Amino acid sequence: DLASMSAHKIYGLKGIGMLIKKENIKIRQPLSKIEVSFTKDYSSIVNKFKETICEEVNVKDIYILKEVEEIANVEYLPNFKTLGPKYGKDMKEVSNLIKNKNFEIIDDGYKLSNEDILSTEDLIVRYTSKSDCLVANDNEIVIKLDTTLTEELKEEGLAREIVRNIQDGRKSLNLEISDRIKVEIKSDLPEKMLQYISNETLADLCELDNHDLVLNVTSNDNTVEVKLEKYK
Repeated sequence: DLASMSAHKIYGLKGIGMLIKKENIKIRQPLSKIEVSFTKDYSSIVNKFKETICEEVNVKDIYILKEVEEIANVEYLPNFKTLGPKYGKDMKEVSNLIKNKNFEIIDDGYKLSNEDILSTEDLIVRYTSKSDCLVANDNEIVIKLDTTLTEELKEEGLAREIVRNIQDGRKSLNLEISDRIKVEIKSDLPEKMLQYISNETLADLCELDNHDLVLNVTSNDNTVEVKLEKYK
């Protein structure tokens, strides 16, 4: 339905991926939150699909802001490519109205103070961060990504990397999907994260005298040695 399509558009936001890539953050590293603002109201859709969106973009929470100016400076510029043929010699006047924000945002575009109606293509909208935070936009959505990593988030990121590496290791050992394995993890991860790893990989965590495979897993400059052993 329309709601699910719109939700897909939001949690598939290219801007989030761009920010994560820019900061060299691994895709499995969870982040604490994103803040979002809309030029059209998607609040009800975000709230309805919040859990799914958080899972898809790997964040713990989403905060909806009333105004985009809370996270970004907004600059409106005339698109001369589309406006030039329409206004010709009157282009300077229209350009000044746009740059001075003498317009009203309407459903399908903008209404200038001289009553002219412009389409969304007639204006170029630029968003720049108000601080050292990361801001990106896509379509009618502007986001701010919080990349601050707490120790708890780092631990979860490491645990997820360990899971991925163990799963790859299982494949290299030609194990069936239902086969259990023995795993030794040399790290200070809390019991909750160790249990998560065990559940995800069908692994019994223990000290190993022998092993079939050794993995070195790195996350946030922390490298952990992981040993795998097949049940004989």
